[in-house]
Amino acid sequence: MYSVLKCCVCSGSAACTFASNNAGRSDTEVDLHGLSVAEAQAKVEQVISSARSQAQGRRQPEPITFIVGQGRHSQLHLTIAATPNNSA
Repeated sequence: MYSVLKCCVCSGSAACTFASNNAGRSDTEVDLHGLSVAEAQAKVEQVISSARSQAQGRRQPEPITFIVGQGRHSQLHLTIAATPNNSA
């Protein structure tokens, strides 16, 4: 579970946005709203990598749900699923 970071230094940062959006959610449900495309892609890679290492030895890893917006705030108005070179 993600915790909310409360400090002056990170106010408005991607880390604070992510922590705030994901407070109270399980590790298998990840809200990417408010992150730039690059920040969201990095977070997806981090979450998948973490899930893979936690799932070693299990037959069936738990599915992960990524909550994304419609890309209204991105430069090209694309969701992260539609961005070029998406390796996630």
